Amino acid sequence: MPPSRQLRFFAHAPGAPKCALAEQSPAHHLLKLELVAAAREAGAHAELEVRGPDDAWRANVLASDPGGGWKTALEAQVSPLTTEDIAGRTERMFGDGVSSVWFSDRVRAPWLGTVPWARLQTVDGALAVVEGHAKFSGNRWEAGPQVPVGEFLRWVFAARVVPYRRRAPVHSPLGAWSILWTAPQYAEAERVHLAEQNGASESRRNSSKRSGSADARRGTARYRRPSSGPGRRAGTRPRSRPSRRGRPPWKYRSPSSSTARPAAIPSSRTRAHRSTPWASPSTSG
Repeated sequence: MPPSRQLRFFAHAPGAPKCALAEQSPAHHLLKLELVAAAREAGAHAELEVRGPDDAWRANVLASDPGGGWKTALEAQVSPLTTEDIAGRTERMFGDGVSSVWFSDRVRAPWLGTVPWARLQTVDGALAVVEGHAKFSGNRWEAGPQVPVGEFLRWVFAARVVPYRRRAPVHSPLGAWSILWTAPQYAEAERVHLAEQNGASESRRNSSKRSGSADARRGTARYRRPSSGPGRRAGTRPRSRPSRRGRPPWKYRSPSSSTARPAAIPSSRTRAHRSTPWASPSTSG
């Protein structure tokens, strides 16, 4: 075979030390190469398979500011991984001052929306971010446009988009993900909208309480029978309550006997319920 047609072939030598790359699928390795190229295109310094202090974590691609201002791990995740595992790895890297972005081409990965993430797809022959970023419009979140992965990383490195935990509803086709990438002004727009919404709800509740109190006062005045005057029926006497002066509250007089006898004394549990408004009615004796 002519030398120009020869291809280099790499293989692990028998008995060689264990290599992390040997455990990775071709799809995983190719995605890492795409990410490292996109990070360099976005102006960052990028390295493959960088380990953290004490081997606490290992970044597939570690992108960093040439001026030393920030470090971001770009994780290519194409194999199954639990939400707990991915959250733990994200927290360990964050503890060492390294933010992260998790990339996947899987549509239904269980961890999507639980960490800073982006879903990738090949569009017109180039890798693009098709899901994971959004904008706030009106009173809900809408899906952002498809963007080449290099441009998306340029936004991330410059903090033009940030990971944000949304609270307002989403508009289809955007999925109900908890964490999304968005511009800081959209995050602020949601906070302002929710504050105004909460203020309006509180105002309606207060208005309803005032209206209910006024209705109750009008009803009481309407049905209260006066003790004297034209509202009282002629020849009737105001009903009086018999006096209990001199008798302890835990004694009563039997209808068939003129002697007083003690009734059951309320237990301390019952008395506590009657005297403490925070006691649950279910705890009464």
